[in-house]
Amino acid sequence: MDLLIIKKLTDVRIENELGHIFKRFNVVEYKNPDDALSIDDYYKTTGYACLYKGLGEAVDQIPADELTISIFRESYPREMFK
Repeated sequence: MDLLIIKKLTDVRIENELGHIFKRFNVVEYKNPDDALSIDDYYKTTGYACLYKGLGEAVDQIPADELTISIFRESYPREMFK
């Protein structure tokens, strides 16, 4: 799976290294160690988050301040961040 969207229940607290950063709606991109991470992956993940937010059944059903975008990879992509 290239992309995962997690809707966290409001009364649940995830207590691990990453869970505490999650808000109510979470778009997660995970790259396996053999996959490259490019600027296009960043824009794709951001685009999916924007679509997810914009396709709610009502206006602002998914508030931007309750949405996180996380991209995980084994190593830091120094060239991309330049």
